[in-house]
Amino acid sequence: MNKRGQGAIVSIAIGAIILVVILGAIFTFLADNSLNVQTVNNETLALNNKLQVISNESVTISAETGVVTGNMANNGLTVLTALRNWTSENIRGFCNVTLNTGAIKCNTTGNTTAFADYTFIMGREDTLANDDLTSLSAARNESSQNIINQCNITLATGDLVCNNTKSAIAYVDYSYQPTGFITSGITRTIVGLITVLLGLAILIFIIGVGRKS
Repeated sequence: MNKRGQGAIVSIAIGAIILVVILGAIFTFLADNSLNVQTVNNETLALNNKLQVISNESVTISAETGVVTGNMANNGLTVLTALRNWTSENIRGFCNVTLNTGAIKCNTTGNTTAFADYTFIMGREDTLANDDLTSLSAARNESSQNIINQCNITLATGDLVCNNTKSAIAYVDYSYQPTGFITSGITRTIVGLITVLLGLAILIFIIGVGRKS
């Protein structure tokens, strides 16, 4: 092999190496979202009240001195819209309600049961910045207490609902499949090998050119 041929092979080899590096970097950048599940840590959520309306709840009331008292099944009420006795008479005007606890206190009546319509805060909710989640690994309140056992996540939409919490802020850790993610494991493996296969093809080409020279 003459020097010109050797120089040509070296030039081709260097160019091939540079090409593989450039293509590999471009491919890695483009394929990152397609091949890898993404992880988000400590995303901040501003939790909004999730309300539930209760109609005609039966409330047992007991007599005390001059009044009767009872408790709704839920606390955290936002409004008591109606309170009736067993004859469907509205007794709301004779009663006071403590919204935070659901306790009612009424002027003495001959009733032992009241029927209540009200709205209460059943929990708090928000939607994560990403959907197509694979897992929710942690959820914390403002005091860094783990509240994940109080929360339900809809993986497909990223909707988070936390029950029995008064927290207005939550911090969550989760993993998700980005847009364009390849769900087939076999396909991801094949795509991941493209750079290697490209390098081998160029190497075979260089060897073939060297033999001809």
